[in-house]
Amino acid sequence: MPPTSSRNFVRAGKLTIALAAIVSLLLYTGFDASDFRDSRGLGLATSYASSYSVSSSGTSGVPLDPVAQPGWIEGDTWVSANPEAPMHNWIRRMMDNEEGPEMDWMRNKTILVLGDSVVRDWIWRLCDNFIHGPREKVWLDPSKGDSEKTTGWLCTHPTYNLRIINGFIYGMTNYSRYPTDSPLISQEWPSPPWSFEDRMPELVEQYAGYEPDMIIANSGAWDFKFMYRRDLLEDRKAIDVEPEERHEYGERLRGFLGMLREAYPTKKVAFLLMHPFRANDLDAKFFWARGLANHRPDLDVNFDGQPDRSIEEKLPHLFSRRRVAQMASTYRLVAQQENMDTLDYWKIAEATEPDTFIRPGDAIHPADMPSIRIMLDFLMEKLYRWETYGV
Repeated sequence: MPPTSSRNFVRAGKLTIALAAIVSLLLYTGFDASDFRDSRGLGLATSYASSYSVSSSGTSGVPLDPVAQPGWIEGDTWVSANPEAPMHNWIRRMMDNEEGPEMDWMRNKTILVLGDSVVRDWIWRLCDNFIHGPREKVWLDPSKGDSEKTTGWLCTHPTYNLRIINGFIYGMTNYSRYPTDSPLISQEWPSPPWSFEDRMPELVEQYAGYEPDMIIANSGAWDFKFMYRRDLLEDRKAIDVEPEERHEYGERLRGFLGMLREAYPTKKVAFLLMHPFRANDLDAKFFWARGLANHRPDLDVNFDGQPDRSIEEKLPHLFSRRRVAQMASTYRLVAQQENMDTLDYWKIAEATEPDTFIRPGDAIHPADMPSIRIMLDFLMEKLYRWETYGV
């Protein structure tokens, strides 16, 4: 009997001959490898692509999504690392009032963004700093007073009649377990309802007249605000967002995404993933502790005054990168599991120079340049793909 190495050599030779025969047959019959690739015949490639979102991978006749590609920042634009999926730089073209058939897809379209002041900032910056179009305050429900919950901001591009309007939600927290007069929320949250289960019917009714073509939703800062105030009241100092709480928030996001799809079954729906906040957050800790000083007399501090760094170690954690990454990863995973298309602020933050992603003097809101500028480009890429390819 020949030695093992000789047998393996013979087997390898036979396998090589067999593979060569298969390749020759495929070439003879006119096989096109691109067809095989486009049909995602490679199981590994399919698995990798599906881990992003429904629109990240190319299908027959639909180009790859540039927003889903890795990349970097040059000046005020995002550069896709994949040459087969370049950005279209729609915001620059909108700023230039470019005319022609390539811009017709955005005419008379409406984008509804649901979230907090992070997405409201998109509208302010788009109108005030980029396209210099009209921005107006919209009274959605005058009977309930003047608050971010009952008003919205509308920006309209004068050339294309493209509209973007915001609606306010308070994140994924389950507020129903607390009475409306609880000191935890009563002084800091405008009029109820606060939980998304009760808020969504209001939103659908308030924005029905705008007939949005695309809906973008976001959750982030208000969930952390709630956890921080709760931890302050209960004297908690947890470094992590506990696994049980992360699971609860993830499942609530799953329910919220389902409600969005049910409310807008024929529209494009996508989720804005949470972005990193500024870890140097003492100002935010004081600002968000208003009304709780009497409930923590042991701290001997007036939260309405100037931030006191001497008591910082006694306060709960708020925006540490670890906690934010835990929640962001939870939301990202749920969005992937639900095959929900996403926009990712986090990778913009990773590509910016240190300490430039968040606006100076702020702990929460991304800077106008390049953060919001690039995210608006991401937003327009999503609308373009929906109007052009239906994905």
